Amino acid sequence: MTAIPLRVVVTGDPSDIESAVRQLSPAFGAVVPASPSDFAPGDLWAAIGESLRRFDRRIAGEARHSSLLSAGSVLDDWAALNRHVASATGSRRDDARFSRRYLRMHRDTSIRHARASYDQVIIIGDVTDPELAKVIDASGLAVATPATTAPITEFIRHLEKTL
Repeated sequence: MTAIPLRVVVTGDPSDIESAVRQLSPAFGAVVPASPSDFAPGDLWAAIGESLRRFDRRIAGEARHSSLLSAGSVLDDWAALNRHVASATGSRRDDARFSRRYLRMHRDTSIRHARASYDQVIIIGDVTDPELAKVIDASGLAVATPATTAPITEFIRHLEKTL
């Protein structure tokens, strides 16, 4: 099987993504692994620094490939940071104001990157984070959802036919 010339993101129910990526990966030129699904509890500033490192690692890892399957995306990473910031308690007022501004900037940058870098989003199961669903929608990317009852090979054949 030759590599499908698409830059595809796989997202959705975290418990199902790993298996789907394993099944889909032979059809693509490269697989970019997922980031951790959440940030370590604690310091807001550490999470912001980690979000910048994740963004940099992901775009550098994806830039080398014309065909790729990305387990997660900059959109997933933004959603994880958003959950972390929303759950943080005891932040100083200035920190809270900065984190809201940073989240907006990071969201907008992630959406622009997704539009420029990905051809399609494959959602496995359900998107359990409503904010992730909103940024996927805001990206305007084509979304595909394989039938849970059909083998993934049928979905791959469908992708190949629609090129």
